[in-house]
Amino acid sequence: MAMYIDEYNGDADGLCAVVQCRLHEPQAAQGDKLLVCDLSMRRNRHPLMRLLEAGVSVRYFDHHKVDDIPAHPLLDAHIDVASDTCTKLLEPFIDAFSATQWRDAPCVPGDS
Repeated sequence: MAMYIDEYNGDADGLCAVVQCRLHEPQAAQGDKLLVCDLSMRRNRHPLMRLLEAGVSVRYFDHHKVDDIPAHPLLDAHIDVASDTCTKLLEPFIDAFSATQWRDAPCVPGDS
């Protein structure tokens, strides 16, 4: 049985990003998949690597500073640490947000 886990920061940026992603891309594929939105990869590297090594496919969207992004075939990372961005402004969220009521949700650029 496939398991889908969405992990996100508890602020409006992370919550809106994960909700929008699920509205835009409902899951119906096989295998364990993890969506991470607005959680520091730097602070969560160890659990991320454990999940990847266990065979979990991870899509990671974030704007927090990271030392390096691990190269792994199961990791699809979208990280932008520019001081004027937030997770919901990362691709693929721009088009998805602009078409919904979530487009006006708050964005907190540069939170840490």
